[in-house]
Order: sequence, then structure tokens, then C-alpha cells
Amino acid sequence: MIKITTAGLDLAKNVFHLVCCYDRGKVVKKRKLKRREMLTFFATLESCLIGMESCASAHYWARQLEALGHEVKLIPAQYVKAYVRGNKNDYNDALAISEAVTRPQMSRWINKIRAARGMNKATVALAKNMQDGLYWRTTRLTSLPYRLEQRAAKR
Repeated sequence: MIKITTAGLDLAKNVFHLVCCYDRGKVVKKRKLKRREMLTFFATLESCLIGMESCASAHYWARQLEALGHEVKLIPAQYVKAYVRGNKNDYNDALAISEAVTRPQMSRWINKIRAARGMNKATVALAKNMQDGLYWRTTRLTSLPYRLEQRAAKR
């Protein structure tokens, strides 16, 4: 039995297209999965690297699949486009995703997305508060010479 090492998953609303490859990049399995079949299929699959285009639902599915023990990487759609061979269809997109996720040049884009996804709500709120405070402090400091001028004119 050939061990599946990478999988490319093309997300949609109800039907997802999956292409599984082994370590040399040859396609082992092509499947069309419905939403309700997703987690049961990946629960039976050995842990592997799964690539997905980053979109609205990709973060949800990434968390679900990581909970099952898989390594998930999200790739911006604009970088997957370069790997699409032939006409654009869902299986070709999934194949391009599985190819793109294994490329070493893609790691710098993937790491940025993973870092952003790893922040929890409290961290995001803290960062936002710090940014807001910095904005108001900067505004006060830049308007300081104007305020000093106004005070001197009143005297």
C-alpha cells in the first residue's frame, strides 16, 4: 500500500474535490467529498500534509483537520494559479494545490498565514488595543507644537 503524504483540497460550498499524492508527487487517489463526509474520510486517513486555498471557510476546515492530527497549510489562491495544468476545473485546482504546498518557495507565504491563524481572540484584541493606543499617542504628540503655539498666543 502506498502511503499518502500530501493532499490537495479544493473547497466549495457543498462538494469538495480531493487529490492525494505520495512522496514522488504521483496521484494515488481522487475523490469528490460532500460536506458531511469530510471529517469521517480524514479521520480514517493517516496523518499527512493537506493544502488548501485560503478562503472564508478554509480556517474552519484547517482547525478541524489539525484536530484529527493532519498538518494543514493554507495558500493564497493567486499563488496556486501558477501550478494549474490544463483547463480550470476542481480536480486540476486540487492537484495544483497539492503540488504548490510541497514547494519550498511557498513556505514564506504559508508561514505568514499560519501565524495569523494561530492568534486567538484575546491576542487579537490586545494587539488592536495596543495599535489604537499608539495611534492616539502619535496624534497627541504630532499636535503638541500646535497646542503649545495656541497657549502662547493666549498669554
